[in-house]
Amino acid sequence: MTTSPTPMRQKRQILRLIHHVLRLFETLCKEVTKFNNYVNAQSAQGKPLYKWAKYTRFERMSAAVEALSRSAETLNRIVALSKEVCNTLPTIGPGLLANGIIPPFYSEWYLQALTAKALQDVQGSELDEATKQEAEALILKEHSTINNHLSAAKASLQAVTELLFKILSGSPAPKYHLLKLPQGIGQDENEATGCRLERSGTADSTSARCVTVIEGPRGFGNMLGLLIVGIGLCFVAYRIRHKLPKTGREDCAPLESLQRDIQNSIHMISDLSAQVGDVTAYTANLESKIDAAAKHSSSLEQLCEDLGLRIDSIWDSLGPPNEDGTYRSVNENQLISHHARKDLRSHIDEVSEEVVKVRREMHRMNIRLTKDMDDLKKNK
Repeated sequence: MTTSPTPMRQKRQILRLIHHVLRLFETLCKEVTKFNNYVNAQSAQGKPLYKWAKYTRFERMSAAVEALSRSAETLNRIVALSKEVCNTLPTIGPGLLANGIIPPFYSEWYLQALTAKALQDVQGSELDEATKQEAEALILKEHSTINNHLSAAKASLQAVTELLFKILSGSPAPKYHLLKLPQGIGQDENEATGCRLERSGTADSTSARCVTVIEGPRGFGNMLGLLIVGIGLCFVAYRIRHKLPKTGREDCAPLESLQRDIQNSIHMISDLSAQVGDVTAYTANLESKIDAAAKHSSSLEQLCEDLGLRIDSIWDSLGPPNEDGTYRSVNENQLISHHARKDLRSHIDEVSEEVVKVRREMHRMNIRLTKDMDDLKKNK
């Protein structure tokens, strides 16, 4: 008979999940900060966008987004089923949460300006139309990849922020508004661009405003300020995590046991997947052998059919065989026996040898006679 978990156990489970979500939140913030560092380093070199080194950490950013989204969904599902328990959680003031926990995404807007500038450079170049279209397609593809990863990270962070506001402050999350860039951005390479992030606070906190100026591709120094802001935001998330009450080692024992069971299940599933792959490969090999056997069987059937036709043609040309199953005109009993044939062969061999000897003697006699005739002619 299964018993429902007690409110204390549910509370501990929610707190452990919040700790885990905040750790994943920090990981994703670090990935966004590393991308900002990449943009800062590449822009400081003064190279156009299409000559930048390829960013190689998008897979890690996607993995961080996926892990954070899964953990947030689990936390949201448990919170929805345990509303009474959530009311007993320690409340963290909205002022601490409102200090800003979403990292800035100014690099996204700056890359849009660089992309527009790169497309203008391609259009103004002396390349042929096919090369221009290929270059524009490559630039837009890379820009779309960057936008997709940044949009996924932003959506995941915003969803987690709203969930944390709902659980820990008891008030709805503030709304974030990213203002559009001014018209003509990217047309002048040395033109400074302003980007403003406004956030309206709740009834218990005043509205906060963060204004950052991003210069053109040759003057990207103010990006360092954004990195400092991102590090500060990650520190705020770290403070939020440590404001939550800690759970004891004995309380984490069931969770660790569950994690070990999950890891064992994952390894078992991996082994089963490998075995299924081996069975699939063996099945494919067996099917190929069956196909080869079917082809050989069809060739044998064709050969049997050809032999049948040949037998039918022989039957039509020679007629039916005799009662012995042969086509001989005389009976085998009427022929000479095997011993008689052997004696006849030996006698023929003897006669042949005698004939050879006779021919040899006649040849010698002819030589002697010729020599005697020559001697007689000389004596005369």
